[in-house]
This record gives sequence, structure tokens and C-alpha cells, in this order.
Amino acid sequence: MRIGLRLPACDRADRVAAAAAHAEAAGFDSVWVPDSQLLWRDTFVTLALVAASTRRIALATGVTNLVTRHVTVVASAARTVQELAPGRFTLALGAGRSAADMAGAEHTPTRDLGESLRALRALLSGQPWSFAGQPQWLTGAAGACPVYLGAGGPRNVRLACTEADGIILASTLSVTDVARTAAMVRALAARSSHPRPFDVVLWLRAHVHDGSPPDPRQWKPAVAIALRNAPEDIAESLGVDRQALRQTAGLHSDGTHPAAWAEAVASCDPLISDEAAMAYAQRYCLYGTQADIVGRVAELERAGVTTLITTPLAGDTAGTLPDEFIDSFAATGLTS
Repeated sequence: MRIGLRLPACDRADRVAAAAAHAEAAGFDSVWVPDSQLLWRDTFVTLALVAASTRRIALATGVTNLVTRHVTVVASAARTVQELAPGRFTLALGAGRSAADMAGAEHTPTRDLGESLRALRALLSGQPWSFAGQPQWLTGAAGACPVYLGAGGPRNVRLACTEADGIILASTLSVTDVARTAAMVRALAARSSHPRPFDVVLWLRAHVHDGSPPDPRQWKPAVAIALRNAPEDIAESLGVDRQALRQTAGLHSDGTHPAAWAEAVASCDPLISDEAAMAYAQRYCLYGTQADIVGRVAELERAGVTTLITTPLAGDTAGTLPDEFIDSFAATGLTS
């Protein structure tokens, strides 16, 4: 299994690039930079600096969108990173949840997402694509790169399996759920008219501890974020009122990332018990000692996951780069 790091551009791009170089030195296989224009610095500018600061590690958007960025803009930006990191770049797309929500725009429908995916493949390969009836080319196209799709709903899952090179799965899944979903997407991908290697990517928050009981209070915003978007029965099983979470002050308006983690902790603390936060970490995250983490990753690999993207359980927007997390996760030996 390949191990990646989700690395939001929550600080200056040069500092994010230094963190990516740290991840490369620690043995991570890939760095994924998410795209949300009001939360973080620009994704492609950051990836360009990461490309110039690293030699081996694979680079990816994690994910970008076709709402706030026109498909031709994405093609040009992808080509720019490809030139700086030949053979290392993956273009991962999504429907545009946080970026679109904060711009007051609709998410990309599946039909449009599929059309844009095909347009990107053509443009990046130096082939023409028609816009308003006029064929256009990407000057200096650097060649095709892998294109992945972040997908949760059934229509986007089917689109990923038939048109993309990989799928990024939602994080609130048990190992049984992961195995069932991975088997389904592999079966769909195998029936595609364009058979190819297909990457099943899972994004999970993680926390490695040394055996001492950690304080789960700092995780509560992450738990709240996940439960607000997860099936109702998951919140119920943890004794959490999901409706109350949806009205919680202190979480970012996109429903994905707190704008200030400490404020979000204070808001979520009375709504999520320490026991519920701990149970969430144990069920749905990579949580535990180094040995626990290694065992859980082995389970996920057996379940069919081929790439695992990790990110800390606490904080990702307040200018806190995950250097400590990089070292604690690398200490498991999974990235070597």
C-alpha cells in the first residue's frame, strides 16, 4: 500500500513546500494538496513550489474542482505542475463541495463532471476539444497524467470507475464498509471499456500515541465535521445529536473545516462527549500505538485499499503544518 499525506496550504506556500520535503524525507509516497480558495493558499501555486522542493514524492490535488476553476484553467495549471514534476503528478477532481459552497455556487453535476474529465484528458494529451463550437488546444501539453475522482454518491462512483484512473473514498467507513466498497468499485472498473490499473484511495484522519491516554477534546471538531456529513445512524451510535452539530458555531460555513480550531473545540465540546470522540477515533480513524496503526493499515490493504491518505485528527486550517504528525506516523515504519 502507498502512504500519502494530505497537506492543506494552511501557511505560506514555501513553508508548505518545506513540509512536503519533510514528508518525502520521512518516506511518504505522495502529498495531496486540497483546493478551497478561501480556506487555503492556491493549490497549484503551492504544488509548483512543492515540485521544485522535492525529487521523488508524488504530487496530487486533493481535490480540485470545476466550479471555481474552468476546465481550461485546470488543464493549464496541471500542465504547469507536470512540467516541474514529470511523471509525479496526479490530477484529482471533485464536485466542488467547499470551494463551491463558499462561492455560493452549485456543485458540478455528474454529467458535467464526466464531460469535463474527458475534456481534460484530451487537452492534457495535446488533442483538441471543442468549446462553443470551436476546437481548442493546450499549447505545450505535457502529456496525459492520471486523473482521479473523489466520489461518494453512486453516480459519481460509477463515473470514477468507468472514466477515471482512481477513486477517493469518504473517510467515515468501517473496515467492513471499505472492503465492500472496494470490491464494488473494482468490479465496476473491470467492466470499463478502457481497462487500466485502478487505484482505490482512502482518506483517513490519524493519531499515533505512545500508550498514554490522549486527550480526545482536540479531536472533536474533526468528529463533528465527519458526523455532520455521515449517515444518521453513525451519529446515533455514538450518542451525538447531528442536528445540534449542524447548528454549531465555530465550524467553517462549508461544513468541512473549522476556520479556527480552538474556537471549534469550545463549540463542539458540550455536544460530543470524550467517550464519543474516542469511539469515533477507534472505529473510523487510524488511532492507537504504532503496532495498532500497522495492524489497521494491514486490514485496509486486505480490504482492497491501494493508497492511503493520512492527515492529523486535530487542526488543518489555522497555519499548523503537520511536522510532528509526519514524524509520529513515519515512526510506525509504514512509510519506509
